[in-house]
Amino acid sequence: MSKRDNISSNYHQTLRGIRENAKLSEQGKKMAAAQAYSVARTAMAKANAERQAGQSKRWDELERKVWGESLPWGATEADRAANNMAMRDALQRASQLKTQGDAARLLRQAEQTGDATLARAVAQHANDKDWSDVLETYFDSRPGKRDAFNEMCDIHRERTSGRTLDSLAHSIARPAELRGMNDHAIEAMANETSHLAAG
Repeated sequence: MSKRDNISSNYHQTLRGIRENAKLSEQGKKMAAAQAYSVARTAMAKANAERQAGQSKRWDELERKVWGESLPWGATEADRAANNMAMRDALQRASQLKTQGDAARLLRQAEQTGDATLARAVAQHANDKDWSDVLETYFDSRPGKRDAFNEMCDIHRERTSGRTLDSLAHSIARPAELRGMNDHAIEAMANETSHLAAG
């Protein structure tokens, strides 16, 4: 179970405990529910922020794995400069491609001549253009890059079309006991409850 799922589960368990506690008055249950809601809401906001930060870090790692080039051990600054220049030239050449067919032909030529830099540039351009057939050809001989790319796609979907569903699945619903109160009023009640408990 993920951290966010744990927060949600603990929140619902706490609410059940409050509602089943015969020693609490209706007002006491309301105050306890306010505190439970406030604590869970704060924890979920922190967990969501941590997840987004983790996704961003992971995205950068995956992007380097898919589109970065690993130079051999011992590569010099001159090697890096030459590699960067070759990549810039390859990207410029790939950017001129107008159709998926042209991209497929250039990718085939690059693969036949062992020009990994040009092949990568064509694949990057194909990704920008959504030319899936070209990408599939590129990844056919690069399963590790394909796995990383698929993970990037999953993250992208969650950030876009899946964001609303994710937000709904990992949100803290206001308990029925607090119906009609806004979050500001609930926070005030939760703080009051904390002060009373501390006193």
